[in-house]
Parts: sequence; C-alpha cells; structure tokens
Amino acid sequence: MAIITYKESTLNGAADIIKYEYGHFYYLRVKRLGLRYTLTSLKTMDIQVARRVSIDSYLEIMKDPFKRRIKKILHKGV
Repeated sequence: MAIITYKESTLNGAADIIKYEYGHFYYLRVKRLGLRYTLTSLKTMDIQVARRVSIDSYLEIMKDPFKRRIKKILHKGV
C-alpha cells in the first residue's frame, strides 16, 4: 500500500491534495460515495501550483458521473 507523506484538505473538505512517498507529483483525491475516492495527478512538484490547479481538476472530475468498477464473474452451467 502506498504511504501518503503529505495531505492537505482543500475545496471546503471536498478533496485533499496528497503526495505519496515514492511519487514525484501531487495528486488530488476527491471524496465520493462512502469510503471511495477519485484520484488524479496534478502534474506538479510545487505545492503552490498544486493548490491553483486543484480547482480546475476538481471541476473536470465532477463534470463526469462517478464510474463504478464492477467485477463480473462468469459462472459456467453445472
């Protein structure tokens, strides 16, 4: 599991700017239903730029509906 080294709440608690231990860039983690998140790279290593870009990234994420990952299991007839 990835270790978060930096976490800052932004956009009135709707999202977090995070940085992983082995990552170079900051990421925007948007809170969704329950304990689910949508994660996108902000493509910057500067926190000031990450704060400015986070608003545009948040709007881009919220423009599309939430995509659920559904794992389908095929059962062969007995």
